[in-house]
Amino acid sequence: MPASNGDARPRQREVAAWRTDDLQAWSFLIEALRDSAFFAEPYFDLLDIIPAIEDGWRAYDRAQEAAA
Repeated sequence: MPASNGDARPRQREVAAWRTDDLQAWSFLIEALRDSAFFAEPYFDLLDIIPAIEDGWRAYDRAQEAAA
């Protein structure tokens, strides 16, 4: 199946399901991963992220600013 972004390469789908008792901590972990070199380096294109907390990145950014 071609990618929806017009690229002829097929899209690969990986899904992770995690269980947590602390949704805020999980959200912050995901945001920290998104800010890490693992996602920042162009090893692959990350096309879709389905957030568990709407606009969770805002709370993460505020927490990072407060910690600085």
